[in-house]
Amino acid sequence: MKRIIEFLKGLGERLLASIQRFWVSLLLPVVAVVLLIMYNHDLISASFEPYWERFTMLAALGFPLSLVLTYVGERFKFKPFLTQMANLILTGLLLIAYYHFWLQNTEYVSVIRYIGISLGLYLAFLFIPPLLRKDETDYSLHIVHLFLRFVSSFLYAQVIYLGTQIILSSFELLFVVQPIPGLGFDFWLSATWIFAPIYFLGGLSGSFDNHLSKSIEAKYPKGFEVLLSYILVPLVSVYTLMLYAFFGKILITRTWPSGVIAHLVLWYSVFSAVLLLFITPLDTKNRVARGFLKFFPKLNLPLLIMMFVAIGKRISAHGFTENRYFVLILGTWVAGWMFYYSIMKKRRNIFLPISLCLIIVLSMIGPWSSFSVSKNSQNQRLHTLLQENRLLENGKIVANPEVDEEVQAEIGSIVEYFHDKHSLSDLKILPQGFVIDDFQDLFGFKYRTFSLYGVRDRDYFSIMLHANDRLFSLDNHDFLAEIISWDSPELSINNGSLMVSFKSDDSILVINLDGEKVYERSVKDLSSTFLSEEDWPFDNKKVYEITDQGRNVTVRYIFKSINGWRTKGSGKIEPNSFNFYLLISNAD
Repeated sequence: MKRIIEFLKGLGERLLASIQRFWVSLLLPVVAVVLLIMYNHDLISASFEPYWERFTMLAALGFPLSLVLTYVGERFKFKPFLTQMANLILTGLLLIAYYHFWLQNTEYVSVIRYIGISLGLYLAFLFIPPLLRKDETDYSLHIVHLFLRFVSSFLYAQVIYLGTQIILSSFELLFVVQPIPGLGFDFWLSATWIFAPIYFLGGLSGSFDNHLSKSIEAKYPKGFEVLLSYILVPLVSVYTLMLYAFFGKILITRTWPSGVIAHLVLWYSVFSAVLLLFITPLDTKNRVARGFLKFFPKLNLPLLIMMFVAIGKRISAHGFTENRYFVLILGTWVAGWMFYYSIMKKRRNIFLPISLCLIIVLSMIGPWSSFSVSKNSQNQRLHTLLQENRLLENGKIVANPEVDEEVQAEIGSIVEYFHDKHSLSDLKILPQGFVIDDFQDLFGFKYRTFSLYGVRDRDYFSIMLHANDRLFSLDNHDFLAEIISWDSPELSINNGSLMVSFKSDDSILVINLDGEKVYERSVKDLSSTFLSEEDWPFDNKKVYEITDQGRNVTVRYIFKSINGWRTKGSGKIEPNSFNFYLLISNAD
């Protein structure tokens, strides 16, 4: 009992020290959790709805930003109060600036940039405290203990969450209490995003030097050494041999597989680079780790060359996109790191997070960013395709219906890329005000694109009834049923005198009253009265309902969800699955 009390006392002291030192940083996850809980319970007002998602993202971004500013202040030995006040003001100003310039929406570019900047800040959190130290073994130990601290914090948070769930479930069962919807998710958010950061930072109390001294005194965790040296290192070695065998197959068959090599090699190499960092402290006392550190970087370089050839072929054929840009720069970073490990005997591992942080941040901003490079590349690619296929005269696009189907899909894919990820106005060759519906008139052929399965000329759509709209008046209807087309091929509901049947394949709804058919209608045809090309893209905030008449019955449809396809070019709408409420009243 005494040990438990001492443990709880020590835990409380660490948590309190964490809050006192990092209260500005810890305040921001609390804000994010509160906003997410409000959304989970539909407490976001209509006026705030366009902003809550971006405010939540800002609060989450502020957490690593504030941590970095705290460390910078401590590195320059500012007074704690001055550090915290400056941190609060600077974090607020930087988040406001970020919101104004880079988070005006939650579209593709904004989200990717947000992820990149967040990763850069977390990496800065890893290297800023020990930046002026020269003992790299100590730094690797610091990273190992940070990682283990992170894992334990996450696991403890999940134990707390599971414990609260068991208590809640038992309480509801014993006292026959109606469960509160979404409460479990609230507890998970609170445990993962409030308790876990407090506990994690509680292990970093005091200066970095003090924390590092504790890490060195604790030595390398034996269980982690076994995991890395005798499990992960052999697995990575076997995977390396497999890739070399695959490389040999390519050389023998002279057949280059499409779209698989780059990712097969890249992510294994990134993982291996982190593994090299983790096992550096074992270099002098573990033969497996020493051999891996000596030979693996050299063995990895030829595989990375194979990856560069693969991504080079993709870029040569289809130009740059953000994904290819990221694969190229991340591959370059890994290759540089492997080359550095191959030639240097005394290595400064701190360069790993520093260099990765710089590469990530630079790829997000400026004319060399992934977005600028990709847009310029795709603009040039479209211009070349138009010239080669007689679609360009005097700098303007002219229609040519005789273009090969593959080229049509290439052109359509470029237009789709700008439509989905940037803006059609960024395609400089297109006339001002161009929209997708103008595609066939401008180019002379239908709008089609590539997909994983070849040429794709259809858009998938999904309409969902908002939770706030699921309370509606019955208006004196006698019966209410819910029809879900994917539940079964043939659905039949019998309630004495009334029988409702629905066939999923042709979406035919039939109503029989007292054994007599009084209503038959194709729901697919009925939906075409309010799902038309003129309404594209469909409004998910709208309630889609329609009232129809049968013989002696009135039938009201309230659609909970509609899924289907829209053919590009022709604009044909083809719903293929439905979930709707059916309200039936007898005219008699």
